[in-house]
Amino acid sequence: MKVYLCGPIRGKTDEECNGWRDIAKAAFPNAIDPMRRDYRGNEHHNIHNIVTKDKEDIRKSDIVLANCEYPSWGTAMEIMYAQSIGVWVVSFCPKQGRSAWVTYHSVSVNDDIESAIGFIRGVT
Repeated sequence: MKVYLCGPIRGKTDEECNGWRDIAKAAFPNAIDPMRRDYRGNEHHNIHNIVTKDKEDIRKSDIVLANCEYPSWGTAMEIMYAQSIGVWVVSFCPKQGRSAWVTYHSVSVNDDIESAIGFIRGVT
C-alpha cells in the first residue's frame, strides 16, 4: 500500500514539515514523501515540477494522508485532486479547525496523526 504524505510545506519549519511525516513513514515504510523534493524558498522557479510531480505521486498512491492542522493551498488542492481521481483521503486536524471542504473530500477525518494511522491500518 502506498500512502502519499500531504501537508503544508511552504513557510513551515523543518519540524513542522517532517515531524509528522517521520511518524507516518515509520508506520508506512512505502510512503511517498514530497519533501524529498524540498523546494522551500524556490517555489516560484519550480512551479511546474512541484505540481506535476506531486500529482504523479498522488496517482501512484492508494491513500493520501493529509495533515490539515494548518491552512495550505497546496494541501487543499492535493486533497481535491486525489478525491477527484478516486484516491482515498484520510485527514487529520483538531475538531475546531475542520473545514467542511476537507471533511467532504475525506473518507475519514481524525483528531491526530495516530488516529489517522489507526484508521488506515484498520481498512487495509
